[in-house]
Amino acid sequence: MYLRVVPENMYKTFLRNLEANAHREPFDISYHCDIQVNDIRYRLRLYREGRHLYPVQAIRLERDVQKCELITSPIMLGSLTEMVMAQYGKDG
Repeated sequence: MYLRVVPENMYKTFLRNLEANAHREPFDISYHCDIQVNDIRYRLRLYREGRHLYPVQAIRLERDVQKCELITSPIMLGSLTEMVMAQYGKDG
């Protein structure tokens, strides 16, 4: 399992951007973060506990639902989490 700790100096900005941009389902404690990498869209399911981030799974989204791919590889989840950190950790 991959774990990422949000640095203290960017935590408030990250949390504000996460709350504003990520999706949450009712009665679900995880966040769904959409990430665009070139022409491929991913939806990362991220669990947050304080400053600790735990990526649970990701889905590579396709127009044809049968071509969507479930991603559970720690390396890929770690990479997508780093992208979310870079995107949500900065102002603007």
